[in-house]
Amino acid sequence: MPSPLIEVIDGFFGYDKSVAVGDVNLAVRSGEALALIGSNGSGKSTILRGIAGLHPMLSGRMLFDGAPRSADTATQIGYMPQAETYDASFPVTLRQAVEMGRYRRLGWWRRMKQVDRVAVSAALQVTDLTDVAETIFSNLSGGQQKRAILARALANQPRILLLDEPFNGLDKPNRDSLKRTLIRLKKSGAAVVLTTHDLDLARDVCDTAALLHDGKVEAYGSVAQTLTMKHLANVFPSIELDADASTVILSSHHGH
Repeated sequence: MPSPLIEVIDGFFGYDKSVAVGDVNLAVRSGEALALIGSNGSGKSTILRGIAGLHPMLSGRMLFDGAPRSADTATQIGYMPQAETYDASFPVTLRQAVEMGRYRRLGWWRRMKQVDRVAVSAALQVTDLTDVAETIFSNLSGGQQKRAILARALANQPRILLLDEPFNGLDKPNRDSLKRTLIRLKKSGAAVVLTTHDLDLARDVCDTAALLHDGKVEAYGSVAQTLTMKHLANVFPSIELDADASTVILSSHHGH
């Protein structure tokens, strides 16, 4: 079995030396997706931002393809924040916004080469945005803007993709398109970690899941082993769930 692209061992995450979530152990391999699931404030985004390198892990070890974080690690990671907008007074097209994802690979002149244009076109294609590439970004729908921000992250051709609540606020067509995108990325060999409240999404897209509650990992493993009535009742005691013999089914998208 290949080494994980991401591995966290006895990780503690937080801010200003204050622990928000601890005893985190997880691994994600090429072609796999991990869902971090929990209520608001459970530590999902804190772990994601720690993996992204936006704040240091307080203690523990974090390995990328079997090695500690290095100067090259950032080029391997694509990060999509929970919310991001462009100033409407800055009239960039969708394609120009996605091109910004190549900047870290360009010199300070930021001159796009053929390899950069190919990467941008591929990112637009995988996110189903090619047809609106020349549209002014602020004129796109909210769902298209969210997929565009994902395309910008993909333009850097990351091996690891980190998504913070990527499906929040999306209508069904945009949800379906984003699901297709994530499945394509897994097939291409990317390792995906996403935060979500949406159990349907975790079942449809992810291979493993970690349930977070009160600053700790309540359960971690395959989706079938983790999203059970017993585990979910501890994390979401107030929600109504239907279940088959082994795995929770959430009929409505509760928790957005």
